[in-house]
Amino acid sequence: MFRSSFVLAIFCSLFVLVSESALSQNSMSLLLRGNTLTVDSLEHEHDLSEVDIIVINLYGDTATHRSGSGGTYNMRLPFNDLFLLCYHKPGYSRKSILIDTRSISKRLAKNGYQLEIDILMVPSEEPEQEQECKPVAIADYHYIKNEMIFNKIEDYEKMLSQLEEWQSEALKEREEY
Repeated sequence: MFRSSFVLAIFCSLFVLVSESALSQNSMSLLLRGNTLTVDSLEHEHDLSEVDIIVINLYGDTATHRSGSGGTYNMRLPFNDLFLLCYHKPGYSRKSILIDTRSISKRLAKNGYQLEIDILMVPSEEPEQEQECKPVAIADYHYIKNEMIFNKIEDYEKMLSQLEEWQSEALKEREEY
């Protein structure tokens, strides 16, 4: 179920715009901001505007954001959920990251939390329909450090099966309400 709703949405370039309230029902949220960048032939970084950012949560709710003219973006993600953010722009390789807000401490949740993520988009000549949007990293709350930390994703298939399990659990909890 998770693979069909989560991965199919990515591979088929599902650009479904759902009201942002579907993804921000919780008043406590993570403020996510950052820049979308690219590198020229001399390896100098430049802002990259109008990058689509598709946000999908565990329940399959989706929303689309777009980076501004200077490559900047801002969005709020509610706590107690897991999100896949897929960064996409024609002519560039797709990238995605997972953000897990389920284990953020109550103190941090009460005060709010801000996370900055800059994404480097690499030019690509591969046709869009053949590009996958596999997560390259996960941002998760670390209790000892009391902050969000990033980890590279080494085993995509293992991570995907774990996500399927989490989605199944989340949908069961939703049905119980």
